[in-house]
Amino acid sequence: MNKLMTLFLGAASIAALASCSSTKNTATISDLNGEWSIAAIDGKTVESPENQKNAFLGFDSTTGKVYGNASCNSITGGFDTKAEPGKIDLSRLGSTMMMCPDMTLETALLKALSQVKGYELTKNGDIALTNEKGKEIVLLRHREPAATADILKGEWKVTEINNEATDSLPGAPFIFAFNDNSFSCSTDCNNLMGEFTATANGLKFGNLASTRMACPDSKVEQAINAILPKVVSYGKLAGGGIGFYDAQNNLLLLLEQ
Repeated sequence: MNKLMTLFLGAASIAALASCSSTKNTATISDLNGEWSIAAIDGKTVESPENQKNAFLGFDSTTGKVYGNASCNSITGGFDTKAEPGKIDLSRLGSTMMMCPDMTLETALLKALSQVKGYELTKNGDIALTNEKGKEIVLLRHREPAATADILKGEWKVTEINNEATDSLPGAPFIFAFNDNSFSCSTDCNNLMGEFTATANGLKFGNLASTRMACPDSKVEQAINAILPKVVSYGKLAGGGIGFYDAQNNLLLLLEQ
Protein backbone atom coordinates (compact mmCIF):
# COMPACT_ATOMS: atom_id res chain seq x y z
CA MET A 1 0.00 0.00 0.00
CA ASN A 2 2.86 2.36 0.93
CA LYS A 3 4.62 1.55 -2.35
CA LEU A 4 1.42 2.25 -4.27
CA MET A 5 0.95 5.58 -2.48
CA THR A 6 4.59 6.51 -3.12
CA LEU A 7 4.21 5.73 -6.81
CA PHE A 8 0.98 7.77 -6.96
CA LEU A 9 2.56 10.79 -5.25
CA GLY A 10 5.63 10.51 -7.47
CA ALA A 11 3.50 10.44 -10.60
CA ALA A 12 1.45 13.39 -9.38
CA SER A 13 4.61 15.38 -8.68
CA ILE A 14 6.00 14.65 -12.13
CA ALA A 15 2.68 15.65 -13.71
CA ALA A 16 2.64 18.88 -11.74
CA LEU A 17 6.21 19.69 -12.74
CA ALA A 18 5.45 18.89 -16.36
CA SER A 19 2.38 21.11 -16.23
CA CYS A 20 4.40 23.94 -14.68
CA SER A 21 7.17 23.50 -17.22
CA SER A 22 4.77 23.52 -20.12
CA THR A 23 3.04 26.73 -19.04
CA LYS A 24 5.86 28.88 -17.64
CA ASN A 25 6.76 30.17 -21.11
CA THR A 26 3.20 30.42 -22.43
CA ALA A 27 2.43 33.97 -23.56
CA THR A 28 -0.61 35.74 -24.95
CA ILE A 29 -0.84 38.85 -27.07
CA SER A 30 -1.64 40.98 -23.99
CA ASP A 31 1.79 40.10 -22.55
CA LEU A 32 3.38 42.12 -25.35
CA ASN A 33 1.48 45.30 -24.52
CA GLY A 34 3.64 48.29 -23.61
CA GLU A 35 7.20 49.32 -24.35
CA TRP A 36 10.29 47.12 -24.28
CA SER A 37 14.00 47.91 -24.38
CA ILE A 38 16.13 45.83 -26.75
CA ALA A 39 18.23 43.90 -24.22
CA ALA A 40 20.00 41.44 -26.52
CA ILE A 41 20.21 40.36 -30.16
CA ASP A 42 21.29 36.79 -30.95
CA GLY A 43 22.37 36.41 -27.34
CA LYS A 44 24.62 39.49 -27.34
CA THR A 45 23.88 42.31 -24.90
CA VAL A 46 22.85 45.54 -26.63
CA GLU A 47 24.47 48.92 -26.01
CA SER A 48 23.07 51.90 -27.91
CA PRO A 49 25.66 54.08 -29.70
CA GLU A 50 26.60 57.31 -27.96
CA ASN A 51 24.35 60.29 -28.77
CA GLN A 52 21.76 58.04 -30.44
CA LYS A 53 18.39 56.95 -29.07
CA ASN A 54 17.96 53.88 -26.91
CA ALA A 55 16.56 51.08 -29.07
CA PHE A 56 13.07 49.91 -28.09
CA LEU A 57 9.83 48.40 -29.37
CA GLY A 58 6.28 49.23 -28.34
CA PHE A 59 3.21 47.03 -28.86
CA ASP A 60 -0.46 47.98 -28.68
CA SER A 61 -2.35 44.70 -28.27
CA THR A 62 -5.69 46.42 -28.95
CA THR A 63 -4.88 48.02 -32.30
CA GLY A 64 -2.05 45.73 -33.41
CA LYS A 65 0.33 48.67 -33.79
CA VAL A 66 4.11 48.30 -33.46
CA TYR A 67 6.33 51.34 -32.98
CA GLY A 68 9.81 52.05 -31.71
CA ASN A 69 13.32 53.12 -32.56
CA ALA A 70 16.35 51.19 -33.77
CA SER A 71 18.77 53.72 -32.15
CA CYS A 72 18.73 55.85 -35.30
CA ASN A 73 15.56 55.46 -37.34
CA SER A 74 11.97 55.05 -36.20
CA ILE A 75 10.26 51.66 -36.51
CA THR A 76 6.61 51.28 -37.41
CA GLY A 77 4.23 48.53 -38.49
CA GLY A 78 1.59 46.15 -37.22
CA PHE A 79 0.81 42.59 -36.19
CA ASP A 80 -2.18 40.24 -36.17
CA THR A 81 -3.91 40.52 -32.79
CA LYS A 82 -5.91 37.36 -33.54
CA ALA A 83 -2.89 35.16 -34.16
CA GLU A 84 -2.39 32.00 -32.11
CA PRO A 85 -0.84 32.76 -28.68
CA GLY A 86 2.93 32.82 -28.97
CA LYS A 87 2.85 33.56 -32.71
CA ILE A 88 3.72 36.92 -34.25
CA ASP A 89 5.10 37.96 -37.63
CA LEU A 90 7.30 41.08 -37.60
CA SER A 91 8.79 40.59 -41.05
CA ARG A 92 6.90 43.55 -42.52
CA LEU A 93 7.99 46.29 -40.13
CA GLY A 94 9.15 49.51 -41.77
CA SER A 95 11.61 52.20 -40.74
CA THR A 96 12.69 55.67 -41.71
CA MET A 97 15.84 55.85 -43.84
CA MET A 98 18.12 58.40 -42.20
CA MET A 99 21.86 57.69 -42.10
CA CYS A 100 23.44 57.99 -38.64
CA PRO A 101 27.08 57.88 -37.47
CA ASP A 102 26.76 54.31 -36.14
CA MET A 103 24.33 51.93 -37.88
CA THR A 104 25.67 48.67 -36.39
CA LEU A 105 22.91 48.15 -33.83
CA GLU A 106 20.17 49.27 -36.18
CA THR A 107 21.29 46.93 -38.97
CA ALA A 108 21.45 43.95 -36.59
CA LEU A 109 18.06 44.74 -35.03
CA LEU A 110 16.16 45.20 -38.28
CA LYS A 111 17.67 41.99 -39.67
CA ALA A 112 16.63 40.08 -36.54
CA LEU A 113 13.10 41.51 -36.48
CA SER A 114 12.57 40.43 -40.09
CA GLN A 115 12.96 36.81 -38.89
CA VAL A 116 10.58 36.99 -35.90
CA LYS A 117 7.72 34.49 -36.00
CA GLY A 118 6.95 33.96 -32.31
CA TYR A 119 7.38 35.14 -28.72
CA GLU A 120 7.76 33.60 -25.27
CA LEU A 121 7.79 34.80 -21.68
CA THR A 122 11.09 34.17 -19.90
CA LYS A 123 11.31 33.19 -16.24
CA ASN A 124 12.37 36.79 -15.49
CA GLY A 125 9.29 38.27 -17.13
CA ASP A 126 11.15 39.39 -20.25
CA ILE A 127 9.92 38.64 -23.78
CA ALA A 128 11.96 36.46 -26.11
CA LEU A 129 11.21 37.04 -29.80
CA THR A 130 11.89 33.82 -31.68
CA ASN A 131 12.41 32.69 -35.27
CA GLU A 132 10.43 29.99 -37.05
CA LYS A 133 12.51 27.29 -35.32
CA GLY A 134 11.74 28.72 -31.88
CA LYS A 135 15.24 30.12 -31.31
CA GLU A 136 15.49 33.38 -29.38
CA ILE A 137 16.83 36.15 -31.62
CA VAL A 138 15.76 39.31 -29.75
CA LEU A 139 15.34 39.70 -25.99
CA LEU A 140 12.98 42.45 -24.82
CA ARG A 141 12.98 43.94 -21.32
CA HIS A 142 9.98 45.92 -20.10
CA ARG A 143 10.50 49.63 -19.59
CA GLU A 144 8.43 52.63 -18.68
CA PRO A 145 7.08 54.62 -21.67
CA ALA A 146 10.09 56.30 -23.20
CA ALA A 147 9.67 60.00 -22.95
CA THR A 148 7.29 62.09 -20.94
CA ALA A 149 7.43 65.76 -20.11
CA ASP A 150 8.94 64.88 -16.72
CA ILE A 151 12.32 64.00 -18.22
CA LEU A 152 12.56 67.50 -19.70
CA LYS A 153 12.12 69.33 -16.41
CA GLY A 154 15.09 71.30 -15.17
CA GLU A 155 17.98 73.03 -16.90
CA TRP A 156 19.84 71.68 -19.94
CA LYS A 157 22.91 72.93 -21.78
CA VAL A 158 22.68 73.16 -25.57
CA THR A 159 25.75 71.18 -26.66
CA GLU A 160 24.96 70.74 -30.37
CA ILE A 161 22.93 72.72 -32.90
CA ASN A 162 22.41 70.98 -36.26
CA ASN A 163 25.25 68.56 -35.35
CA GLU A 164 27.69 71.40 -34.61
CA ALA A 165 29.21 71.67 -31.13
CA THR A 166 28.42 74.89 -29.28
CA ASP A 167 31.11 74.86 -26.58
CA SER A 168 33.43 77.21 -28.47
CA LEU A 169 30.76 79.74 -29.46
CA PRO A 170 30.65 83.14 -27.72
CA GLY A 171 28.17 83.14 -24.86
CA ALA A 172 28.25 79.36 -24.29
CA PRO A 173 26.83 77.52 -22.48
CA PHE A 174 23.32 78.22 -23.75
CA ILE A 175 20.66 76.97 -21.34
CA PHE A 176 17.16 75.56 -21.84
CA ALA A 177 14.96 75.55 -18.73
CA PHE A 178 11.71 73.52 -18.78
CA ASN A 179 8.97 73.92 -16.19
CA ASP A 180 5.56 72.25 -16.57
CA ASN A 181 4.54 73.28 -20.13
CA SER A 182 6.69 76.40 -20.48
CA PHE A 183 10.34 76.91 -21.32
CA SER A 184 12.99 79.61 -21.56
CA CYS A 185 16.32 79.60 -23.35
CA SER A 186 19.36 81.83 -23.03
CA THR A 187 21.19 82.42 -26.31
CA ASP A 188 24.10 84.54 -27.53
CA CYS A 189 21.74 87.52 -27.70
CA ASN A 190 18.13 87.54 -26.50
CA ASN A 191 16.32 85.14 -24.20
CA LEU A 192 13.69 82.95 -25.84
CA MET A 193 10.54 81.70 -24.15
CA GLY A 194 7.32 79.93 -24.96
CA GLU A 195 5.25 76.81 -24.42
CA PHE A 196 5.65 73.17 -25.36
CA THR A 197 3.46 70.08 -25.56
CA ALA A 198 5.06 66.69 -24.98
CA THR A 199 3.58 63.23 -25.47
CA ALA A 200 5.25 59.82 -25.29
CA ASN A 201 7.41 60.61 -28.32
CA GLY A 202 6.01 63.84 -29.78
CA LEU A 203 7.08 67.38 -28.99
CA LYS A 204 5.71 70.70 -30.24
CA PHE A 205 6.77 74.25 -29.39
CA GLY A 206 4.38 77.20 -29.60
CA ASN A 207 3.71 80.80 -28.56
CA LEU A 208 7.38 81.62 -29.07
CA ALA A 209 8.63 85.03 -27.95
CA SER A 210 11.92 86.71 -27.11
CA THR A 211 13.42 89.78 -25.53
CA ARG A 212 14.21 92.56 -28.00
CA MET A 213 17.80 93.57 -27.36
CA ALA A 214 19.85 94.54 -30.44
CA CYS A 215 23.04 92.47 -30.58
CA PRO A 216 26.06 92.50 -32.90
CA ASP A 217 25.90 88.72 -33.38
CA SER A 218 22.82 86.55 -32.88
CA LYS A 219 23.87 83.37 -34.70
CA VAL A 220 22.69 81.01 -31.94
CA GLU A 221 19.45 82.87 -31.35
CA GLN A 222 18.58 82.77 -35.04
CA ALA A 223 19.43 79.07 -35.30
CA ILE A 224 17.30 78.06 -32.31
CA ASN A 225 14.43 80.27 -33.47
CA ALA A 226 14.50 78.49 -36.83
CA ILE A 227 14.77 75.03 -35.27
CA LEU A 228 12.00 75.04 -32.66
CA PRO A 229 9.05 75.14 -35.12
CA LYS A 230 10.56 72.11 -36.91
CA VAL A 231 10.79 69.91 -33.80
CA VAL A 232 8.28 67.03 -33.79
CA SER A 233 9.88 64.45 -31.47
CA TYR A 234 12.47 63.94 -28.79
CA GLY A 235 14.20 61.09 -27.04
CA LYS A 236 16.56 60.21 -24.22
CA LEU A 237 19.93 59.33 -25.72
CA ALA A 238 22.28 56.54 -24.72
CA GLY A 239 24.77 59.09 -23.35
CA GLY A 240 22.11 60.61 -21.07
CA GLY A 241 21.27 63.68 -23.14
CA ILE A 242 18.04 64.70 -24.85
CA GLY A 243 17.74 64.93 -28.64
CA PHE A 244 15.19 67.05 -30.52
CA TYR A 245 14.27 65.75 -34.00
CA ASP A 246 12.45 66.96 -37.10
CA ALA A 247 9.90 65.00 -39.16
CA GLN A 248 12.73 63.27 -41.06
CA ASN A 249 14.31 62.18 -37.76
CA ASN A 250 17.26 64.56 -38.17
CA LEU A 251 18.87 65.55 -34.88
CA LEU A 252 18.39 69.31 -34.56
CA LEU A 253 19.38 70.01 -30.96
CA LEU A 254 21.34 68.04 -28.38
CA LEU A 255 20.84 68.99 -24.73
CA GLU A 256 22.86 67.71 -21.80
CA GLN A 257 22.74 68.32 -18.05
